[in-house]
Amino acid sequence: MLINFVLVILFIFDFALIYMIYFYNPSGTINRFLSLLIVPIMLSNIEMLLLRSVENSFSIDIALNMAFLGGLAFFPLFYHFSFYYPRNVMTRKKSRQVIVIYLGTTGLGFVLFLAYLMKPESVSHGDVRHILKFLKISPVFYSFYIMMFMYAFALLAVTINRFAGAFRLNLMPAEKRNIIMIIAGFIPTSLLMIFSYFIFLPLHSGINIYLIVSGFYTVYFIILLLLFGYLDKKAAVRSLFTYPVTVVIILLLFNYGLNEINNNVCEMLGLSLPILLVVESLLLLLLIQPVVRLFEARLIRAGSNTGSDFHTRLKESAGKLSGIVTLAELSEMLDDLFLEQLSITGYCLMIKTDRREFVSIGKSQDGEIRFPVYGELAGKLENYRKIMNFQQMSLAWHEGEELSVLDKNRIVLIAPLFERRELIGLFLFGEPGPARAWYPSEIEELEIFLSGVPVVIARSSIHERAIALEKKQAAIEKMAVLSEISSGIAHEIRNPLSIITASAETMASRDLSVEEVKRFASYIQDETERMSRLLNRILSVSVNSEIQHKPVNVVLVLRRALDLVSSRFRKKNLIIDFTPQSDKIIAIIDNEVLMQVCLNLILNAVDAMSEGMRFRVEADYYGVSRVRLLFANEGIPIPDDVKSRIFDPFFTTKKTGTGLGLSITQRLLKEASGEILLLDSEEETVFQILLPASAGFMR
Repeated sequence: MLINFVLVILFIFDFALIYMIYFYNPSGTINRFLSLLIVPIMLSNIEMLLLRSVENSFSIDIALNMAFLGGLAFFPLFYHFSFYYPRNVMTRKKSRQVIVIYLGTTGLGFVLFLAYLMKPESVSHGDVRHILKFLKISPVFYSFYIMMFMYAFALLAVTINRFAGAFRLNLMPAEKRNIIMIIAGFIPTSLLMIFSYFIFLPLHSGINIYLIVSGFYTVYFIILLLLFGYLDKKAAVRSLFTYPVTVVIILLLFNYGLNEINNNVCEMLGLSLPILLVVESLLLLLLIQPVVRLFEARLIRAGSNTGSDFHTRLKESAGKLSGIVTLAELSEMLDDLFLEQLSITGYCLMIKTDRREFVSIGKSQDGEIRFPVYGELAGKLENYRKIMNFQQMSLAWHEGEELSVLDKNRIVLIAPLFERRELIGLFLFGEPGPARAWYPSEIEELEIFLSGVPVVIARSSIHERAIALEKKQAAIEKMAVLSEISSGIAHEIRNPLSIITASAETMASRDLSVEEVKRFASYIQDETERMSRLLNRILSVSVNSEIQHKPVNVVLVLRRALDLVSSRFRKKNLIIDFTPQSDKIIAIIDNEVLMQVCLNLILNAVDAMSEGMRFRVEADYYGVSRVRLLFANEGIPIPDDVKSRIFDPFFTTKKTGTGLGLSITQRLLKEASGEILLLDSEEETVFQILLPASAGFMR
């Protein structure tokens, strides 16, 4: 009786294992093969249970033919499996070979079944337990059984040879280890298939040997799945412990508590108690979900989020994508989502660059990862166009270099990012949590969320190009200002150069007294210093200086800026009215940035004024924490439709203008925590600049 209960338990474990493997990823080729390879073992367990617990001839016939079916199905499945692992090498030619094998196996099984039907009399329980009587069932059956035995071993030898030949491929260490496990495990399993009903039963302790081998195979298969990575470790606890143990406990309680009812049912239906327990176990597996969940909550401390949490957090983060404009912001948001909220073991966002490669960004990975744009990984993603798991991708791999990088970084999922039809990036994900695998529902949710990321990447690319263009135009604008200033100073340099030239010629052509030489030499020295001061004005407008916002006296900067364009004022006879509140007004801003801002506004004012008009500049403290600068010029008022667009990039009313002066001025001031405003005035055009005042000099 105990042995029968052990067989029932093995059946429940195998059934739970098949269910878990197949439904973990129903579309996975390897999952389907692995689940099918357990079926023969489960059929063999049922065969042993029937042969031990049922006396009638019909049940024995079912048990024996079930064993034939399981034994024959195992070897072509194992052979077929070798074409998909460790690499998918299936071709049309090889597909035809596999079809021939299946047809041959089916034909042999059908002939074996017909030969069994030709037996002269029904097979009794005693015939099965005496090997000589069993062989006398039918000489034809025995002959075909020998053929099946030879066919199975030949197919097994070919399959093992195929797996051994896989070592010639460029395999990862984990794949080599898995192949060794396959060869070492499936050989004893194959012997179990061949001899389960032929040797174990007639032997005195044959059933004990069978139980040991069957138990070994179940444990071996669990270890193999863990090594393959096709098994959710928490799902394994649930499927291989929680469910079966719960079922067994309930069955034992049910059997001992309602033993009389079970006996009556067995007597009424003509079933043995173990067979009834098998049927009850299948029903209980479907009915005990609430109880199992209760045990599971205690056995497995959730290291991951529930499905609703996963959905909610992805949905909330998807709403934030619309407000992201830079890759730095995107990386920060993804770090918080994947590493902090969802507790994913690791992820990596890779972006396509101009160097024809995908490069990782952010700090989510140790070290930078690179993949070529035209590499095997990119090619497979472009063909599949969906999220792929690492095992699924590795089956169809040819070169091992990129695959080794993925394996080294423990990548589990690879998600492509497409902008229209172009692959612009990809995501690499590790496990979703400790001892947990990705569920199909989570992958679907993740795919929906990631569909919004390419838009953010494209937006950030446009933003970066716009910033680069703006900086380039700012440099051009600065050079234009420098050129205009230089042209004015060049005129002023002519006078000292003329004096220096005349003094030098006089000293060279005439005999002069010592005092006259000193006088002409002093002229040369004075005019040289004057030119040096003029050149320093030009150098004060640096094109490539590093921006450092620090305390600066705005009065000195304004005076220097007005002095630089003084020649322009003189040409138009403009009246300058500069009235600072004091000689020392300190604001926090980069000196050269303030110089460029002032020059932009002053030159714009000069262009807008006619001869003899007044230009007013003021500087004072505004409130308790700000410095205010005012630039006011007389002239034609700015139209209302122009006022609303005056700070827009590339908007200009000048024939030779770039439309970037005020736009750049606004950006530079914003970066310095300042602002610029166009004030309403009927008589003047007035620009107001507000800057943060230095704490040590505030009123």
